Amino acid sequence: AIWVERRSLLLAILPAAAWLAFLPNAPYLVTDLMHLAADSRVPVLFDTVMLFTFALYGLALGLVSLRWMQSAVARRWGRWLGWGFVLGTLGAAGFGIYLGRYVRWNSWDLVTRPELLLQDVLVRLVNPIQHWHTWAMTALFAGLLVFTYWLLTVLARAGSSVPGDGAR
Repeated sequence: AIWVERRSLLLAILPAAAWLAFLPNAPYLVTDLMHLAADSRVPVLFDTVMLFTFALYGLALGLVSLRWMQSAVARRWGRWLGWGFVLGTLGAAGFGIYLGRYVRWNSWDLVTRPELLLQDVLVRLVNPIQHWHTWAMTALFAGLLVFTYWLLTVLARAGSSVPGDGAR
């Protein structure tokens, strides 16, 4: 975010686009919890703790990186545009999670199979009613991300002014 902020807008677009392309992978890890199943080789509690830990850290790191990008946008273009950037980014991340979980696309397909990916995305954009499941799941994922981001923002503010934390 700092590198992006200190560059010209044109020079900042490529790394910012790469960041956005890979951002959905962080919260996507939460959806991997659906694969938990009893297995005689490994206790289910081990898999649960491991997957939950990875999902939690992935989500946290993704949202921290979003906070850095929001700060860079807000410093350059103002607070309101910073929050608009957050909402747009989390909406795009929700769509990215949907594409990964249900349509089985991944971030690398932007480079390896861009035409097929674009075609799949355009079909959903042009025919939203026919693909209502896409938009319902995108809204669900994006809504959960917005709520989580908002909650972390509120907690961070509350944590910075803990009562009784001052000098005596």
